[in-house]
Amino acid sequence: MTQRRFLLTLASVCFSLLAVLGAWAFYDRYWRWRDDFSTVGRAYDPVTGDVFVEQAGYIWGGWFVVFGSAAIVCGRLARGSRKEAACGLGLVRPGSGRQAGAE
Repeated sequence: MTQRRFLLTLASVCFSLLAVLGAWAFYDRYWRWRDDFSTVGRAYDPVTGDVFVEQAGYIWGGWFVVFGSAAIVCGRLARGSRKEAACGLGLVRPGSGRQAGAE
């Protein structure tokens, strides 16, 4: 595994973890309380005394989308193109695009 591929894989894993954190925060700060928001966009939890703001859901959901997209892009870049993968397996001659053994 090359250093570039290793770093892209590591970045993909880190971005995936951050996306999971964003998804959890979206659920905890918005989705559980979505039916309890008032007309001004606030929900109150009497047990903990927390006030939840409806706009926070868009922020946490946005982080989920950003980090999830970055994880997908890094993962795709780490895998490389299909042609590069086929050359590494000996299925295609480098530079020719033709199968090995086919003349």
